[in-house]
Amino acid sequence: MWRTRFTWRRRLLSSSRRSLSRRSQPSTSSLIPPRGRRILDSFLLLVEISAFIGFIFILFNGLSLIQEINREVVAVLDQPTLTPTALISAVVL
Repeated sequence: MWRTRFTWRRRLLSSSRRSLSRRSQPSTSSLIPPRGRRILDSFLLLVEISAFIGFIFILFNGLSLIQEINREVVAVLDQPTLTPTALISAVVL
């Protein structure tokens, strides 16, 4: 049981060391992105900014709709004061 646990741990450590040694050597192609990648990155940034602006617009629009609905509900619930009516009316013969 101990042997399999340590073997598993040893394999995990050796694979992580190999991946770290590969990552520590930056390639020159990753330092300077090509022109197409720059265009794609700027396009994606534009999409993210427009999505954020749209989200803020939806929030403000939702708040104004809630205020309008509240005003309508208050107008419906506000009943006029009732005036008393006489039960007996004058009858002319």
